[in-house]
Amino acid sequence: MILVDWDNIEHGTRRLGLETIVEKIFFLISEHLDLDKIGKTVRIYGGWYDRDILSRSAQRLSSEINRSFPKRIVVVTKDRKFDFVAKCELALSVQSNPTQPLMNTYRKRDAPKYLRARQQSEIGCSEASCPIPLISRFITRNQCTVSGCSKTFEEISYLGQQKLVDCMIVADMSFAAFNGERQLVVVSSDEDMFPGIIQATYYGAQVLHVHTKKRRRSPNYYTRLFRSSYIQENLEK
Repeated sequence: MILVDWDNIEHGTRRLGLETIVEKIFFLISEHLDLDKIGKTVRIYGGWYDRDILSRSAQRLSSEINRSFPKRIVVVTKDRKFDFVAKCELALSVQSNPTQPLMNTYRKRDAPKYLRARQQSEIGCSEASCPIPLISRFITRNQCTVSGCSKTFEEISYLGQQKLVDCMIVADMSFAAFNGERQLVVVSSDEDMFPGIIQATYYGAQVLHVHTKKRRRSPNYYTRLFRSSYIQENLEK
């Protein structure tokens, strides 16, 4: 099983597109695990439901999945050539209960109060038509810059948060390992993954942990708890 924490991937990397990211993941897998022994379906986790409606990010990714997958991927290692078809899916439910989607995993919260914006000069911009001064004034004063408009920055802003996603990944890792999967790949640098990794290795699974942050490594106080093979890699070198 391949589990990907989508929002934990760096924005610059996500801009490469899902197709490219999936290819990178399989090439990393080929360096450490036997591709013949691992499932070719990539599960993408995120806040996919805004209440009971697919979120905008879920709709965009779903469109990309339908357009690009299933996809033939060829991986050539020093020992052999792997030629297979990869699939991709949004993780809308946990593996133990696949017919029951988990709703409300994307939630809108009030934006932090006392939010401030940098001035145009602070970021080295001297472009006369730059909108930053208006934006900065709107945020700092919490008042629309148009005369007579009473709208505030607090009224139009919100903070989008995903909920239950980390728990879904941990639950699926544990469920897969308990039911006999012996090679798991988790793509995330979120430390909330570690209980799932610990549990999976306890059940005898080999885990390839692909960090989404450059040069990130797992702390020793977690890795010493693993019962079986644990390998670390980085999505971006």
